[in-house]
Amino acid sequence: MVDVSYNRCEGRGRLSTARLLAEHDPELPGPELRRIIAANCPHVVTGNIPDVCGVHFPQLSKLPSIGG
Repeated sequence: MVDVSYNRCEGRGRLSTARLLAEHDPELPGPELRRIIAANCPHVVTGNIPDVCGVHFPQLSKLPSIGG
């Protein structure tokens, strides 16, 4: 499971990594995956750039960086 959180609203959730991999290309870039996941968030479609949805995966920021 992967945690999903939004920084423009109280939205939170958990997604199955197996399902994400089955439904989307494993090589899909992170920004594109975030856009797909947040597709129904009203902040994704806003024309106000400072208010754009900030969907992120909190637990991924805790992983050590590759080559770091």
